[in-house]
Amino acid sequence: MMIGRGVFRSATNWHTPEFRLIAEPEAALELANAVLVQKPHRIALQFVDSVDPGTKAFRAASETAAYRIQTRTLEQSPYIDTSGEWDEYSQHRSAKLLRELRRRRRLLDSEGTFEFVVYDGSESLQELLEEGFRVEAAGWKSDTGSAIASQDETRRFYQEIAAWAAERKWLRLGFLRLDSQAFAFDFAIEHDGVHYLLKTGYDPAYSRFAPGKLLRREMIARAFDEGIRSYEFLGGEEPWKLELTSSVRHRDLLLAFAPTARGRLERAAFEYGRPLAKRVLAISRR
Repeated sequence: MMIGRGVFRSATNWHTPEFRLIAEPEAALELANAVLVQKPHRIALQFVDSVDPGTKAFRAASETAAYRIQTRTLEQSPYIDTSGEWDEYSQHRSAKLLRELRRRRRLLDSEGTFEFVVYDGSESLQELLEEGFRVEAAGWKSDTGSAIASQDETRRFYQEIAAWAAERKWLRLGFLRLDSQAFAFDFAIEHDGVHYLLKTGYDPAYSRFAPGKLLRREMIARAFDEGIRSYEFLGGEEPWKLELTSSVRHRDLLLAFAPTARGRLERAAFEYGRPLAKRVLAISRR
């Protein structure tokens, strides 16, 4: 099973719910065939990697059924190829950045006992999550309401994901601590040689140590040490990510339009944005 392979929507009507596409190629093909037999006028895969075998299988099945395919890049997600050596990777990073991180680490060591540790959630999971959620909510995310702990529904979602991943030995909870006090936190999943960063945060009271950058340095170095193939930042091209890599993965919108009048109207509206096509399409949806 693969992690986070995008959002699937079958538009047999305009309000069809969304589903996660997390299948291997064989399962993706089976899913595609199950959808296509319903003859929807439009199928959408969102935030998928177009070169992924599962996406290719879905696309092939759609084309066999005479559906017309259109794609558009939604975002570019940075990643690091960690299959090589740390020393080689660090040689291509900013010397100034690396010097600054070493200076911050020395400052930390002078303040007390520094600890970097990664847990798999097999023990004390709820205690670790509470500790991590407190750290993640300590900064600007709490003020804007985007922290995990800001909403009960969001908290429950991440708790359920953590329990699910911990049961499969995929969960990775990373912490930086000073004198046993956590001040930086990562919530990640690691599966099949790939590390996926889902959430991260730090306590701004420790800003003088550059906690976010220090944690990232430790987690990436760990990925090299552990023999992880790829470190996936997920999300878009943010400056702090591009300090650490120039490699990106295209996350695409893939649309399949049926060989019907309604499907052709949908495709024209998407492909050309023609006012007439949009007006006719709006009328046809009523």
